[in-house]
Amino acid sequence: MTGVGILCVSFVKLWQRILVIEPMMPLRNYLCLSVFCLVVVCYGAGSLDAKPVHHYVFFNMERERIKEASFLETKTLEGAQLKYTWRELEPEKDHYDFEVIRKDLGFLTSKGKKLFIQLQDSSFSKRDIVVPKYLQTDEYHGGMAP
Repeated sequence: MTGVGILCVSFVKLWQRILVIEPMMPLRNYLCLSVFCLVVVCYGAGSLDAKPVHHYVFFNMERERIKEASFLETKTLEGAQLKYTWRELEPEKDHYDFEVIRKDLGFLTSKGKKLFIQLQDSSFSKRDIVVPKYLQTDEYHGGMAP
């Protein structure tokens, strides 16, 4: 049910309650309440402009899964969210390699899908080192918080 539908149902329920609880309410009060409720419903209808919803599937770092037919054939799925680590994109200081992103983007674009990039520069696991090796030196205080 839309927001306007909910407001309309609420309006009807309010009227039913008023007629049961206050059957002797003056007509002027009914009119004032009606105008108030109408304004609320109209205002609500104007503020509920539908905005497009974008659905992306989070594949984490399992990039091969973007080739699955179930994902590619589902038209309501706009694209894939893939995780890339800083270490992967900057293997050496000031040397960047975006080939993996270009490859994923090229494939997804060819299938009419979009790419949502998540750059991973931190991890909650000590075994997952996501920063470049040069940052793990004394010059950069180990590059990671313990």
